[in-house]
Amino acid sequence: MSSQCGSVTTFLFVALLLLAAPHETEGSFLGDAFKNTFLQKVAARAGRGVSGAKKVNGVPTDNAQTGRRTLSEELNSPPLMAMVPAATSSTSDTAHSSLMPTTYSAVAKALPSNIKLVTLTNNYASHTDGAYLLRLSHLYAAGEHPTLAQPVTVDLSDVFRKAGLRITAATETTLTANQPLADFEARKHTWRAHAPNQAVAEHFVQVKGRAFERRVPFDFPNVTIRPMEVRTFLATFE
Repeated sequence: MSSQCGSVTTFLFVALLLLAAPHETEGSFLGDAFKNTFLQKVAARAGRGVSGAKKVNGVPTDNAQTGRRTLSEELNSPPLMAMVPAATSSTSDTAHSSLMPTTYSAVAKALPSNIKLVTLTNNYASHTDGAYLLRLSHLYAAGEHPTLAQPVTVDLSDVFRKAGLRITAATETTLTANQPLADFEARKHTWRAHAPNQAVAEHFVQVKGRAFERRVPFDFPNVTIRPMEVRTFLATFE
């Protein structure tokens, strides 16, 4: 589904999250009359019909953020299909079965449930002396969950230790990987925030109290990722 208007895209996304056909709905609290009226308004605003996958996931309020984050990943980052060559008359059943493993994982250990592998690609290897671009991100914002919205330390050598994808070194970079992070930090300008009134000053104190402001230095192979943080590396593998 595409749109030339960002607000329409957001509106449609919210509509698809809220509305679901009866057989796809878990814990739905929306009546059919409301759903039909709302869909009509969505279609009128978008200027076209509304179609696509819809799902409502009912979870307890004390676990709402976990349900939202999990469902968002399922909708936006579904599994990708991979293909292998089909059997031919010259291929024996035994040889063909060896091409069809029932399970496979490129990593040796799963990442923590609140950490996401955003990028792992060698598309830029010709510009990075053969290094892969690796990005990891935290799925939660500070304060969203008592345990999951906390900094997490990942041992990259535990995750990437299989032959062919065994990590041997990594250098942390900026998000676009155009320079080492240490070089950027050395000349970064520190902005000073000024509260124009007492109410804003009190809000600053509240936000600062639950924020994780200090980045934990990268010490290969261990990286600590704070809530909503994305950390980027140029990594080598063997």
